Amino acid sequence: MENGLYRLLIDSINSVPSPNRAGPRIDGDLTNADSCLYCHGTKITVSGVQSRETGLGAMEFPVMSGWPNQGVGRINPDGSKGSCASCHSRHEFSVEMARKPYTCKECHAGPDVPAFKVYETSKHGGIFSAVQKEWDFKNTRWTIGKDFTAPTCAVCHISLLVNEDGKVIANRTHEMKDRLPWRIFGLVYAHPQPKEADTSIIRNADGLPLPTDFVGKGSEKFLQTKEEMAAAQQKMESICLACHSQSWVDGYWGRFANTIESTNSATFSATQIMTVFFSNGRGRRLWSFCRWPVSTKKIDTADERMGREQESSEDQGQTIYYAIKHVFRMEMVDGPLSRLYADSEGAAMQARDCGRLAGGELTS
Repeated sequence: MENGLYRLLIDSINSVPSPNRAGPRIDGDLTNADSCLYCHGTKITVSGVQSRETGLGAMEFPVMSGWPNQGVGRINPDGSKGSCASCHSRHEFSVEMARKPYTCKECHAGPDVPAFKVYETSKHGGIFSAVQKEWDFKNTRWTIGKDFTAPTCAVCHISLLVNEDGKVIANRTHEMKDRLPWRIFGLVYAHPQPKEADTSIIRNADGLPLPTDFVGKGSEKFLQTKEEMAAAQQKMESICLACHSQSWVDGYWGRFANTIESTNSATFSATQIMTVFFSNGRGRRLWSFCRWPVSTKKIDTADERMGREQESSEDQGQTIYYAIKHVFRMEMVDGPLSRLYADSEGAAMQARDCGRLAGGELTS
């Protein structure tokens, strides 16, 4: 897996915490293939062939790893990338299936990318649920207002669309970012779409494999320019305008831009808080609980309370999960931070106690 950040995310999700300080057990390729890589795609390799009896006699079949898989980012044995079966299931290869949002739901259901849930609860999703049985999902030149009366995922992102006069409103594309100026799901800051599908090459100003730095500044070398973003937005707006007025479309895009600005601002504020937290030294004690490997001295205090004996030495196998669990128990369940911050001074009290926790004052 070329993207080191993605590898780290997979390991953090699929690793199994150890109760005896043996360190996290990183689950194997089969677990990864059945979870994250189910949608993102495995790398399929051929290691040889095996002979099997069939109705036509003995035949040779490839021995493959990473198979079966239909992830959209699958790397195939010949070096090609992708899987049509992500949207068009094998055998039928149905355009109707690809045009219905249930197909997209297979991977875009959240919690990190809740696109289907957003669509399902929208006005467009409500119309689809109510009257989709009357729509024509098979017409190749999909006609707005005739074949369907509200957009599905495919309408906005992929399909060839025409109006009732036969004029092309949007050309077909399988490049999902063609009509999207912003990338908003899955990462901390919303940012322009990457220029290339291979996101493993992206580096921010700090050299990390992220599209932005920690203050939200995008990696311009790897992300779309303002002109490219404007072109993508224009393509999307042309679809909206096939049904809606300009003022309606402008209003929605204005709200979208405001949402991006607000959420990015909130994320930046949180980052500033943590920057101050760590720069004044208060975060170092807290980090000592959570880093790996980690000193187990204070964690032993929690273990003693629960009647378990633990070694009080540096342990290379200490897991992040283990540390956080016991810090949480010491301070949030058994300790002073278990009280509710419900009164008028609650926020200040909570901030003070969190600072004391980081400074090592609330450990007993």
